[in-house]
Amino acid sequence: MKKVYEIINKNELGFFCFITLLNAIYVFSFNFYHTLDGSSHLHNSNLLINIFSGNDLINNYYRINLIPVGNWTGNIILAFFNFLFPSSTALSFFLFTYFAGMAFSYRYLIKSINGTFKPIHYIIFPFFDNSCLSLGLFNFSTSLIVLFIVLGFWIRHNQEMNLGKWIKFSLLFVLLYFSHFLTYIFLGISLFLFVFYDMCMSYILNRKINLKITLIRIFKIFVVSIPSLIIALIYVSKIFSTVTSVVRESTEPISFLENFYYIRPLILFHFENDGSHNIVLFIGIVIIFIFALIQSFGKKKKVVGSSYHRNYILVLLIFFTVLVVILPPNFLLNTMRIRLTLMFFVLFVIWISMFHFSKWFHFLAAMFFIFITIYNKAYHRDIYKEMDKAASEINAFNKWLKPNTLLLPIYDSYFWMNVNIMSYVGTDKPIVNVNNRQAYGFFPILYEKNLPLTLLGNKTSSEVGIYFRSGNNKDDTKVIDYVLIRYPDKVKINKELVEVLNKFYTLLAKSADGNLVLYRLIIPAESIIKEFQD
Repeated sequence: MKKVYEIINKNELGFFCFITLLNAIYVFSFNFYHTLDGSSHLHNSNLLINIFSGNDLINNYYRINLIPVGNWTGNIILAFFNFLFPSSTALSFFLFTYFAGMAFSYRYLIKSINGTFKPIHYIIFPFFDNSCLSLGLFNFSTSLIVLFIVLGFWIRHNQEMNLGKWIKFSLLFVLLYFSHFLTYIFLGISLFLFVFYDMCMSYILNRKINLKITLIRIFKIFVVSIPSLIIALIYVSKIFSTVTSVVRESTEPISFLENFYYIRPLILFHFENDGSHNIVLFIGIVIIFIFALIQSFGKKKKVVGSSYHRNYILVLLIFFTVLVVILPPNFLLNTMRIRLTLMFFVLFVIWISMFHFSKWFHFLAAMFFIFITIYNKAYHRDIYKEMDKAASEINAFNKWLKPNTLLLPIYDSYFWMNVNIMSYVGTDKPIVNVNNRQAYGFFPILYEKNLPLTLLGNKTSSEVGIYFRSGNNKDDTKVIDYVLIRYPDKVKINKELVEVLNKFYTLLAKSADGNLVLYRLIIPAESIIKEFQD
């Protein structure tokens, strides 16, 4: 065991890179690694490309959000890959970047705290595949990479910050804000708690508080945060009404305590089936926690790294635990508790991994968490393959669509993860999806204020009983060119829709199983518009 540990420790960086690559390259085993909102982000990344390239039709329906929303970084990275590669490859490269970025930014944070990276720190790997990612919260997920880097930078340099480092710190503040507003708030809280914690530790160790040094540090942090604070204040002042309107009742089928022992931040497609699956990981974490307590209260052994920073992580952990307790589960679209519980577990595993453990325990713990990471991927592989099959089948209909046309996807989902799956159409061509679900206040792309009056055949959305985005600009009336329907038998009960499709559209293509059908407009749009306006 000792020789094995020494070999791993000697080649630790290479071993870490191998495990990271193994974890990240998994996404390339799918054509589309489907997530709940991921397809919408992929579709919007293509819209971003076309907006900036000056496409007239896209600019007729969409515009860049001039409010400085904190959801840009993930979208820009995805748009960059979508500009270089087909959409399926772009999505894979984006997710590969996420997994690799999480691993190396976490490594940077741990080395900032401990000065070294040990096998026990592989405890974090199972948490890279989390519910935030499976929900398609790409911007929040990528913002954690920036958060790890910013915290690591602060821990490394806060005692010796020169002008250049303060400028870098200020730029990291701005980058984190544009990654995700919520994570930006987390950083502000973390830095405030650090200053408060440092002041308390100074009193405990020296029986005095150097108020001048504390105030100077607070002032410097405030000064370097001014650019990001100004941007954040503009955002809050403009978006407040939208924020207050998105609170809704929780439908979470999981109790408060189950959030912890079922490890809710990990992927739960079906709570009844998947909930108990995570208990093995929870037991493993509890065992390490018990060993950490034994090491702490048993023989006095030197901790790995600084106990000062370990206790600071504990302060953060306590604070986020309080937030999980006091915030209602329905706050901010029912995802706040998931995000906070994820932060709790990330901080918890960082904290317990900072204790001293024997070499054999390091090795066994590393093997356990690597096994759990691989096992979780294998456990969920079948359902990801099913979603990949559906997404690929939908994306294949791109070949039937002409560029610069309007598309109405119609879909009543059998599975909650597939609510946005129809957005895989129009990810490689300039196509306007008139049922885009992510083009409002929080996102980088918005619908134009003066949208064209959009018709399905010669009917408006209310007349045909199918929702799609339309404005009141009759001088710029447009007719939907394509209708893509998944599970057509479910919509045949809508007589108005069937009537419009039979009169104005023709069946262009359908999938082998008949679950996807594509209709194309056969009557010239100009004649429909003229008749409608008359």
